[in-house]
Amino acid sequence: MALSPVSTADLLFLKEKYDDSLLKMIRHVKDNPESVTGDRGVKVTDFQRPGPVPGPV
Repeated sequence: MALSPVSTADLLFLKEKYDDSLLKMIRHVKDNPESVTGDRGVKVTDFQRPGPVPGPV
């Protein structure tokens, strides 16, 4: 299957469209590293029950 040629104008349009949001996202992650682990601060350990793991007796 042949790929259709992409014009420079198309690439510039996409670059302008996505650069800004990508930079915002990168800046947000740099400023708020805790947001990467979960929006509400939920950790995997929050779902683990205390006590021994149930298993075959």
